Amino acid sequence: MLSPVILSFSSVFSLLGTVLVVIAFGTNNWQEFRVNRATLLRQYAQDSDIRPALSGLNQTAIFFDRTLGLFRECFPTDVPNGSGTYTDPMGNQCRNLVDYQIPEDAVVVRSYSYYQLIRMHMMRTCIGLYIVGLLVLAFCLLVGVRGCWRRNLSLIMMTGIMLLFATLLMIAAVAVWHGVDYIERELIDRKPFYKTWPSILRRSTDISYGWSYMIAWIGISFILISSVLMLVAHRKMKEEEQREMDSKTVPYIIPSYHEKIMMMPYTHNYYGGYPQQMYGSYGVAPPMTNSYYGYLNYGH
Repeated sequence: MLSPVILSFSSVFSLLGTVLVVIAFGTNNWQEFRVNRATLLRQYAQDSDIRPALSGLNQTAIFFDRTLGLFRECFPTDVPNGSGTYTDPMGNQCRNLVDYQIPEDAVVVRSYSYYQLIRMHMMRTCIGLYIVGLLVLAFCLLVGVRGCWRRNLSLIMMTGIMLLFATLLMIAAVAVWHGVDYIERELIDRKPFYKTWPSILRRSTDISYGWSYMIAWIGISFILISSVLMLVAHRKMKEEEQREMDSKTVPYIIPSYHEKIMMMPYTHNYYGGYPQQMYGSYGVAPPMTNSYYGYLNYGH
């Protein structure tokens, strides 16, 4: 029977995927900025013409190594002066992202450009999709445990479909996050966004995706695999039940009529159709045979 094995693998993948997407949601390494501050400091000291562009070298976050999560911006090495950071659970110096504007500051929002407003709403959408995906995953775990325990085909099929739905929600959340990143780099031309960076800062900064982003995709992949395995297990269980039904023998049906060989012979030794004791000359009962065993001929 393959269905228990497939269900076991599906459960393992769903649990691992859920753990990974939860970790990715709460950590701060979706995007990493590695800034070569040594080059910037050297240029600042040697070239007076470039100093105005590097005026915030010790105060502005774009001149420091940093990592971005969904909720925080962290500084793994040096910290900008007056940045107002705090120590996060991982031991890094971080500060919260205020661009979500929750609760919304009307004065700040009115100062936003068109693309900044789009970015704000897309950031909110990303978090909303991710949270709904996590809630669907929690529901899937509850239904899936009950379905696997009882081997309920309906619950198992529902779990597989809901896992697929959770996968789509997670993919949509990451896609919206990429949209936010594109707007920040290519469309917003206000400080401190990428298009306003001095050229020397662009050349000295290496931007890459972090491990939180990677494990988010790994977790989503595991959930997708779990969904497929759950649906395959549902099909295998149906096939196994059908084979079990087909292998069952048809029960014997006792006829409601008497065959000819079952009819009792009518002779003078029988009274009213019921057999009487027949004894030999020595008073010993004759041996019973299968042909005449009781009234209904059970020996037949």
